[in-house]
Amino acid sequence: GEVIPVNPFELSYRERNFKYWKSVQVALPINTERFLIFEPWQAGINNRRISLELAFIMAFLTNRTLVLPKPYIQYPYGVNMSYTDVYDLEHMKAGVPVIEWKEWEEKYMTDYMKPNSFTVKCDWTDVPSQLSNFVYPEMPAEGTEEYNQIIKVRGSKTGTIYTPSTIPNFNNATYLHFTEAVLFTQFYAWYIFPKPHQHIFFEMTRLVKHHIHLREDLWELAAIVLDLLPRSFSTIHLRRGDFQYEDQRNLTPEQVFDNTRDILEDGEHIYFSTDEQPEIFDKTFVPVFQNRYTVSNWRNYSHLFNSTETPEHIVALIEMIIAAQGRAFVGTCTFTLTSFYAHLTCFSKKKKITPPTQVILHE
Repeated sequence: GEVIPVNPFELSYRERNFKYWKSVQVALPINTERFLIFEPWQAGINNRRISLELAFIMAFLTNRTLVLPKPYIQYPYGVNMSYTDVYDLEHMKAGVPVIEWKEWEEKYMTDYMKPNSFTVKCDWTDVPSQLSNFVYPEMPAEGTEEYNQIIKVRGSKTGTIYTPSTIPNFNNATYLHFTEAVLFTQFYAWYIFPKPHQHIFFEMTRLVKHHIHLREDLWELAAIVLDLLPRSFSTIHLRRGDFQYEDQRNLTPEQVFDNTRDILEDGEHIYFSTDEQPEIFDKTFVPVFQNRYTVSNWRNYSHLFNSTETPEHIVALIEMIIAAQGRAFVGTCTFTLTSFYAHLTCFSKKKKITPPTQVILHE
């Protein structure tokens, strides 16, 4: 009989293929002679994600096995977590060889701790997010077009330009160890690839997209909420409370409303991802925004979930996925989690977009 084409927008999110990564991936064998060890930035889930992405790419560039750090107490929730609680381990293993801390500690820690172990410890004082860059495979000769382009890309950064040749034994050490506070900036802002190696940037982005993604069961949980939202909605990531910036701490609902009204549509459904106290949010933000929009947040849907299945730190991850499916996204400039919302939005779109809509709340 006649095959009737299916409109994907008539399907639920669970029926639609809204997960953006390759589904079939095969683990790479562990390189037992070259390891990359890193200590993630000791802060929130997203800061640790930033460290993971930088380390993952460095392991790829240097042909090393990535050692996932031992479990940690996750700020601000006070729970014990590991990277495998957040990301799909098997898909990570298909991008670069990966070994978990417990296995590495049992098999290789003794050799690593020997006084004569061939280890390069990268304990750099100029934190990448503030000053430095890593240029791969090497910095072009000074005065060349390629050199001038890198200086232009760096903009106002005045810190160290690291390359494999500026770090003794970087390429041939058995253990390459990045200490805490080194790996903390967006990967696309730290790594620079001069001509004719710029294709590596796209390979780097592909690696992050397909191999460092939130666990699939988290996407299934997000789909429950997404199926109750309109097909077209927008998201505001509202964060005010724990910053030292006065203009952000004192931001009023009216200011947020005015700063976003040109990008949000009349009558649109707005999903707020926020850590505002419920009573404050309900008394201040909801009345202001309900004059023009329909407003919801996680509390409108939390009754659908078992609280043991969705503790607070898991809800934060689910909300990232929800936000990535929206028509427009409004973020908080000084909060790194906003960068991941935008990051995820780009990856989630099936077609080319220009770029994910973002408005900074306090500008």
